Amino acid sequence: MTDDTTIQIAASTMPEATAVVASVAPESSGNVRAELKDAFQRLRADLAVLEKLLLASSPATPITNASDGALSDEERTLESQLKQLRLQLAKERGINYLPAVYDNRMLRQLIRQKPRSIEELRQVQGFGTKRLELYGSRILQALEGSVCPGQGKS
Repeated sequence: MTDDTTIQIAASTMPEATAVVASVAPESSGNVRAELKDAFQRLRADLAVLEKLLLASSPATPITNASDGALSDEERTLESQLKQLRLQLAKERGINYLPAVYDNRMLRQLIRQKPRSIEELRQVQGFGTKRLELYGSRILQALEGSVCPGQGKS
């Protein structure tokens, strides 16, 4: 299991864990409810640290896929820029789970397709109305500044 997968699993179970804390009766003996709440707050903080560590190390590890092949130097630079943008967008919206902004599969498609308009961005699987509204213009700005050799701006 990769570190990224571990973080995703931990983040995805956070709402369920919070629900468990909420379901513990307030009058529980031994202040169990407060102890559980405190433990989950520490877990959230630890999860945030793990995500930061993973992101700090991930730009050096390019995204590859057997069907995609290795990324070019320009694509690795774009990958790093888009990962930083994803982190920035997540922070701005108070999101701890980065794939909620866009996941690595979507990131790979952004790198390969390099959409230049909202309509082209809509063709990237996973970019629906809400994501386009929240992040579309910022993603397009990042992509616009990264024209690769042999590719012109439209």
